[in-house]
Amino acid sequence: MRKPNVYSLLSFLLILTLGVPNNFLKRYPSQAILPIDLSHAVHGNLAQTPMSVLGQIGGMSLAMAKYGSHLLLGAGPRVLVIDTTDPTNPVQVSQTEPFNAFVNQLVIVQHYAYILLQDAHAHILDVQDPTDLQEVGSFDLGGSIWFSRIVGNRMYLIYPKGGLAIMDITDPLAPTRIGFYSADSAGFDVVGNTVYLSDNKHILVLDVTQPDDIHLIGQSPDLPAWVRLVYYQAPYLYIGAQNTGLYILDVANPSSPVIRGGISEYECCGNTIVASGKYILTSFDHEIVIIDPTNPDSPVIEATIPAEFVFIFSVEQNDLYAVNELQGLTIYNISDPSNPVSRGSLRMVGGVSGVTVAGNYAYTVADRGSAIVDISNPANMKMVGYIDTPDMVLGIVFYQDYLFIADAGAGVIIMDVSDKTHPVLVGKTDIYLSHAEDIAIMGNYLYLANYYDLVVLDISDKAHPVERTRKSDCHAIEVAAEGNYVYVMCQTEGLKIFDITNPTNPVLRGNLALTNCVIRLLGNLAVLGCSFDGLHVIDLTDPDHLEQIGYLPYNVSGLHMDAVGSTVYLVSLIGGIQKVSLSDPTHPIIENENPAVVPSSSVSVFGERLFAGSENNGLYILQGEPLLMIPSGAQTPGSDPKISCDASWSVEADHQTTFGLQPYANSTGSMLEFKTFSDEFNLVYTAGPGYGEVEVFIDDQMMSVINQFSETPSYQQTWSSGKILGIPPHMIRLVGLGAQKITLDSIITSAVPTIYLPIIRRP
Repeated sequence: MRKPNVYSLLSFLLILTLGVPNNFLKRYPSQAILPIDLSHAVHGNLAQTPMSVLGQIGGMSLAMAKYGSHLLLGAGPRVLVIDTTDPTNPVQVSQTEPFNAFVNQLVIVQHYAYILLQDAHAHILDVQDPTDLQEVGSFDLGGSIWFSRIVGNRMYLIYPKGGLAIMDITDPLAPTRIGFYSADSAGFDVVGNTVYLSDNKHILVLDVTQPDDIHLIGQSPDLPAWVRLVYYQAPYLYIGAQNTGLYILDVANPSSPVIRGGISEYECCGNTIVASGKYILTSFDHEIVIIDPTNPDSPVIEATIPAEFVFIFSVEQNDLYAVNELQGLTIYNISDPSNPVSRGSLRMVGGVSGVTVAGNYAYTVADRGSAIVDISNPANMKMVGYIDTPDMVLGIVFYQDYLFIADAGAGVIIMDVSDKTHPVLVGKTDIYLSHAEDIAIMGNYLYLANYYDLVVLDISDKAHPVERTRKSDCHAIEVAAEGNYVYVMCQTEGLKIFDITNPTNPVLRGNLALTNCVIRLLGNLAVLGCSFDGLHVIDLTDPDHLEQIGYLPYNVSGLHMDAVGSTVYLVSLIGGIQKVSLSDPTHPIIENENPAVVPSSSVSVFGERLFAGSENNGLYILQGEPLLMIPSGAQTPGSDPKISCDASWSVEADHQTTFGLQPYANSTGSMLEFKTFSDEFNLVYTAGPGYGEVEVFIDDQMMSVINQFSETPSYQQTWSSGKILGIPPHMIRLVGLGAQKITLDSIITSAVPTIYLPIIRRP
């Protein structure tokens, strides 16, 4: 599980709430508020054009399966095959081409691997020769899958908060659905013809002997929280309950399960509960725990394995295969559960939230550390080195064979990367730093955005960087430098320009009241991407009198962007890369009208290539026209890339709504949809006399009906989705049930993993 940094989170939340009425912010102080701007909405469906990329590497791993001595591992949109014949030296021997979406689940039957993707499609691979995987079939899943099991000739699938599907795989190449049971489900396990299925806070015991006529035969008492994981190891059922802990259920009498004991732990259970002999293994945030359940009323933790941000693990005989964000794949021997021993490991690129490029090498940024990737052949990129860091990396700069890293907790770290395979620590700051956010370099001086101030470091001696001065009248979160000026984005004080003719005594020249923006410099122009305040083009000719000369009202710009020549590439909160032309800087124009989707949380431009980073899907290299998420058919510059609706929707002024505007529809079947990377959202609407009902679909599953009728007008009413399972993005669709009026005035999204982004600089 990712541990978001509190300072980055607070900074981002302030970005997201810019310009929203104060009374509304008091109700939702920790969330992103998306206005519904139907003037830019598009009547049609979101674009689904296939991606076209030069190369891809890395990504999060949430799926694995053993096939003989080989381990098949999902890594972003690919499947990697790792030879574990020698556990002390696991070696990758092959990989698939990237699929069109993240690998969500991976299960094997006979010599076929079923690859279940986040976009609700599945691919069937023949894995008889692990060094040469062959695709032999594909089929639609009808929705995103959370967990899967194969028992005999049946495949069992969980649809997040949707239910359990059963497929007949007697013919492995032609799976056929033969049963379904609706439930608020997340986890399950199967024993013979009995399924133990989570349903919100309890367990349902189902008889699936006849899959077309599934019977409920028992139900557990309510557990303290929503159930995420279910695992059966005779004679007990082990339950992972969200944010509360691991619980043991006695299911000797399936019609009346009994809660026995458990272990309370807020960050319980990750994505895995498995057994090894008499022991149960799961993950508690920063470690894998080995539990002795001999006394089910009082289970005992036998041993722990430090493994920060564990994604997934499995056990075969005495070997434990674990994948986490920091170390990649590690193989442990657990023949003595009280003393697990690390045998071998394979470092992998993992998620990518930023990148900088120098020559034939890319330096990626994840939660901690930087992978060094040889990109000389984009179709076959290879990681050649890795730099570990103590804390979250928020910014990197490559300069004269050195990599300068802004580490949130450790300050500035300086690495000699002249030998890419063996980067060497040269120096680091030993001064008080509150929170290193971003860095820029000019000559022998490094300018550090340190959250509470701007710090100037002399780096002429790389081994011993020396602080020269600080500017404490700025909550610095972003910094850029060019010529005799340094440009600092202050979280509350706006953009400040300092004259650094004398670097040890920066002099304030200009100030602009735009806060929480990403900065890029283009000659005499500064381009500022400000969340919920659009894209601003600033004339820097006179640093004492800054003037805005261009503006693009793009609601969610500015999470990350880069610029080259007269073109800006930016990433939106909802996802994807937007291309903006500044050929006429007074009139910025969105250029790409019929784009496709690339999952991205950062974008950088180097030469003629775009580098898009994604926490889930790793690093993509693109060339030519960028790929982006936006409604199809958009023709008007400034079109809203979030919302698609039919022609029945209109908007009227109403000062009591969130933004003073009231989008509404009053036709049967009125439809509005949007896509989000958030794992939770609220819909804000107005209720009133004669108002109707709205169906809410999440990833094609009907989740709820909102009744907007009330005797008197009631503003800023809220419907909450709760936690959405499955890997984002999620498609949300609203459908009016009748001809009565329905409304939606804003969408509130929770903070999501893609918001913790570094700011990448090139000197």
